[in-house]
Amino acid sequence: AGLEALHLNGPEITLDLTAVDLIDSVILGIILGLDRRCRGANGSLRLVGVHPLVQRLFALTRTEDLLDITTAGS
Repeated sequence: AGLEALHLNGPEITLDLTAVDLIDSVILGIILGLDRRCRGANGSLRLVGVHPLVQRLFALTRTEDLLDITTAGS
């Protein structure tokens, strides 16, 4: 997935991760930084289509409660 998965909806950003089945620590850091910047601007970041393996990474890194996540198939 590239920038085409990024959709701007006013002050809210939805990142479609449907085609992503694995992320590394660099991408996790980018997502967390983007979330922090969105919140700082009174906006929000929403992750949709999150693969179970990616969801597990968020759980293992204890970041799942910080992010607005919708898993694939939900």
